[in-house]
Amino acid sequence: MKPFRDADKVLFSLPVTRRWLEQVILALTMIGHASMRGVIEFMSDLLGVSISLGTVHNVHQRAAQRAMAINNSIDLSAIRVGLHDEIFQGTRPVLTGIDAASTYCYLLADEDHRDGDTWAIHLLDLQRQGLHPDFTVADAGTGLRAGQKLAWPDTPVTAMFSISASSSKPWPTSGHVWPAAYALNAKPSKRDWPIPAGAARTAS
Repeated sequence: MKPFRDADKVLFSLPVTRRWLEQVILALTMIGHASMRGVIEFMSDLLGVSISLGTVHNVHQRAAQRAMAINNSIDLSAIRVGLHDEIFQGTRPVLTGIDAASTYCYLLADEDHRDGDTWAIHLLDLQRQGLHPDFTVADAGTGLRAGQKLAWPDTPVTAMFSISASSSKPWPTSGHVWPAAYALNAKPSKRDWPIPAGAARTAS
């Protein structure tokens, strides 16, 4: 640590552009997990830049659109096992799909419904990106399973092995059951990590 007398010494200078400011906004929320109002306060107090809540929102929307375009161009043919499920943002379902080997998130779709048709549309879109897994792992959700049957009728869907605290029986009681370790230890295809450098990764 340098002596305190050097605390005001200029170490380096940065060319501040509008693009750089947008990068700071995104870094604060995506890396620093700051709230949007926290971003506004940071920009004002440290950089002397006044921005509105709407500006912060618009920066994130533009970034999301760019990330979506990148993600939609990714070749998914290296994925051998897909993990599918539904999570919720409030009351809205979010359809999710993850590569078991790399944990790359290839599907994260906020939807109004989680029925078979909605799932099928997304699975067909992913198929056009090269996604042809050997099998998928999912729970017994009726919409999820119906959607896969519509879109990928020849792809097996299996269930993770699970035993509840109150029962000695594995769940579900019907269908083909694979141990969770098998899916998670699934070997990648002949190629290495399928995501090219610079791609917008949604899971680490």
